[in-house]
Amino acid sequence: MTAPILNVSAELLSAIEAEQTHLQAEAEATTEEIRVQIRKLGQIIGRLESTCRRAEIRLGRVALVRLLQGAVPPVVAELRERLQATEVEAMGDEITVRQLGELKRLAADLRQQLQQACPHALVIGYDGSEGSKSMDYDDGYDSRWHCAVCDANVEPEERRGRPGDHRLVAIVTRSKLGTTRQELDALPLDDIIEDFTPKGLLGAIEAYAALAPDTGSEPSVNK
Repeated sequence: MTAPILNVSAELLSAIEAEQTHLQAEAEATTEEIRVQIRKLGQIIGRLESTCRRAEIRLGRVALVRLLQGAVPPVVAELRERLQATEVEAMGDEITVRQLGELKRLAADLRQQLQQACPHALVIGYDGSEGSKSMDYDDGYDSRWHCAVCDANVEPEERRGRPGDHRLVAIVTRSKLGTTRQELDALPLDDIIEDFTPKGLLGAIEAYAALAPDTGSEPSVNK
């Protein structure tokens, strides 16, 4: 007796073979097309990610410039200038004791107004240390932070500001903090702001503005 499998006609086998061969070819072609599209999409995604990274850097620079521009409101600049002028006048050789007392009181009042009005956006100081075990922690010290503009004390937990605040922080050593505070107190505001401005910041902003003053010069993702 002939096995049933042997009764399948050659025509049927050929038809099945032709159909499946066609389906296989179509599937392989479609798969390759999809692979090509995936590679293209990968390239597009790579360009987009690169654009995002560059944009993030530039947005950070813009935010930093705005922070520096707003670090010293006009009222703070005026109060600081009046305070400096009063302190210089108090050091004059030809003032009386009474005038000196009045100038010192005026200076104290101006400094209080200044510290109340100042946003403390530029902060200097150092973090504290619990000390070393070998010294039984006797060599520990507390954090100290001061506003570079008005010299107000800034609490350690507030040195970077509350949520929504923006501050720039400069670390100085314990041995130099006192001298640095004295130097800052006499410096013009422009010099203080310049000291807190990262090198190359304005150049990077200006260079980008020159290349892309309107919408930027990033390449299209379709290229």
